[in-house]
Amino acid sequence: MTVSPIHFELADDVTELKDYGLFGPDSVTWKVWSHPAAFIGLTRSFYIEVMGSVDASAALSDRGTYRTDPVGRLSRTMTYFLNVVFGDMETISKANARLYRLHSHIKGNTPITGGTYNAHDPLLMLGTHLITWHSVYYAYEKLVGKLTTDEERRYFEESVRFAKSLQEHTPNLTLEAVKLSAQQHGYDISSLEDLHDIPSTRKDFARVMALTASGAAITSQTRSILLTLLKPSIKTDDPQMNVLLRFYPILTFVVTTLIPKEMCELAGLPRSRWRDELAIMIGKAIAKTATIPHARKFFESKIGTSGYELMHRALQY
Repeated sequence: MTVSPIHFELADDVTELKDYGLFGPDSVTWKVWSHPAAFIGLTRSFYIEVMGSVDASAALSDRGTYRTDPVGRLSRTMTYFLNVVFGDMETISKANARLYRLHSHIKGNTPITGGTYNAHDPLLMLGTHLITWHSVYYAYEKLVGKLTTDEERRYFEESVRFAKSLQEHTPNLTLEAVKLSAQQHGYDISSLEDLHDIPSTRKDFARVMALTASGAAITSQTRSILLTLLKPSIKTDDPQMNVLLRFYPILTFVVTTLIPKEMCELAGLPRSRWRDELAIMIGKAIAKTATIPHARKFFESKIGTSGYELMHRALQY
């Protein structure tokens, strides 16, 4: 399936063309990603990547910025995605080029398997894309409300535009390369035999994510990362950031509930029916409160600031 990006749209003055980038104001992607719940979804994706991939946990452990600045890392990641989702084509190209350069240095050994990891591995790249895109939607669905069947279909179809945009700098990000990488990692790819292009439906997202999750293992590196993520020791002289950080344990409580239960059980993270119900109630309250202008402005002034500024400019078109 090929989905063309939305490059331009005629303005009221036909001599002016507006570059909406990959999506645009009529896209479901803009609707979902512009909601504050998207940050909760992004945080969920980060946890799942760490828990579901020994390569991802090894790479994160080797780099270690999450130890001293876990919130800052999430903020920078959110900024990247907001640039790609709401930026014009030039902004998107620059963001992906920078991501490619940063990831070029992320490679090393995976202790538990004796193999190696590489951030440009097609399987790791596609996995990150699928988990992030799905997690943002899942958080919206659970904390804001379900979309219509048509909107859900469009959201996942639109995701292909983002995946294809990565090919400008990573041309080997094809399904064929992903399948080959999966085989090299020891996965049985028979469940993907009838899949011939980058996933574009929620069902196909689930198929690929289930494949990679089948190799999930909690290593000493994973546990160390989770401990830091759940109970970070963050020091800052910014009193406003200190106020925001007081809510971090609540965020992790909500995010943990949004993670697949079997993955939490594997990691030894507590789950129960009453905890889940309470966390969803709190998550809904947070998502609703975050839409209040003053609360939203405060949050966006500390997290993903430049990305949110770009988002608001795009939404004003």
